[in-house]
Amino acid sequence: MDYDYRTLNEIDGLLARMNTHPEYSSRVKVEVQRSILLEAAKHSYAIDVVEGKDGETKASRMRRLETNGNLQEAWDYLSKLGVSFTSFAVLGNLVEPEEHQYKNFRRVAVTIGTVEPPLPEAVPFLMKNLADYLDTTTMHPILRSVEAHLEIARIHPYEDGNGRSARLVQNFCLQERGYPAPIIKESERQLYFKLLRQALKDRSTMKSSIEKPSEMEVPFHEFIASKVLESARDMEEELKKRRMYEVDLEGCTKDTLFSTADRIRSFNRSSGSEGVSVRKERHGDQGTLYVVGDISKDQLEELIKQSAKRYKFKHSIKVSF
Repeated sequence: MDYDYRTLNEIDGLLARMNTHPEYSSRVKVEVQRSILLEAAKHSYAIDVVEGKDGETKASRMRRLETNGNLQEAWDYLSKLGVSFTSFAVLGNLVEPEEHQYKNFRRVAVTIGTVEPPLPEAVPFLMKNLADYLDTTTMHPILRSVEAHLEIARIHPYEDGNGRSARLVQNFCLQERGYPAPIIKESERQLYFKLLRQALKDRSTMKSSIEKPSEMEVPFHEFIASKVLESARDMEEELKKRRMYEVDLEGCTKDTLFSTADRIRSFNRSSGSEGVSVRKERHGDQGTLYVVGDISKDQLEELIKQSAKRYKFKHSIKVSF
């Protein structure tokens, strides 16, 4: 079945705009990407973690695991070594150390629903193939990340924590190509597992592959792509709301500085935007306004010109990154 690339193209268009927009802060972009990753990890725990042993509740187990920072430790390890056979070998033990007898791949047979993953002796070979494929493929970054997700879920290389590991590697693959992580919410758990099971069923019988996905696998691709699109849209909204400028005023009084700041703040009331904040500094007849908010440079320029025309001062605007 042919894959519909419209969602991928829309995501690429959003990222291209974010990467080249003259008013978007690269620092804010990094902060937002990290926030999205943390949110994705939080929901990944909620999707995967069940009630523990000895009557431990799901809520208390989640709190303990989050405190331990297992996913963060695994992420840091991937950041150092990258996606490789070596990093794959220890990833499961980092994600869920309590449930592993061994420090690397599983050595026992397991079952996922009605699908039987490969025998344990085949796991190292299959994971080496996956690492090599991810290292050399030129396919679209989102499809590359989906391949990592599906293959780790299919191979089930660890005794426990395979779901979290699959989503972690997927998100890492996206991050290293500049794409935001998809946030698969706990409320979407049933849909996610339904689509995943469908895809794995055809993968396990070799009816489907990343190059030629079956009719049952494509919906999983589309689901992940739609979640990446949501994250990309959220990221751009944050970049819009957190645009930053330095406005230097030359030949201004204290009243001029305050009046100009008030005029800029009024922008959010007149336009319906989420808000513009202004911080003031003044030294003699020089003043600086630090502006943050959902306002473009052209819109800010027009507001400053209105004040400059009335109060007769010179000004310049610099975008802060």
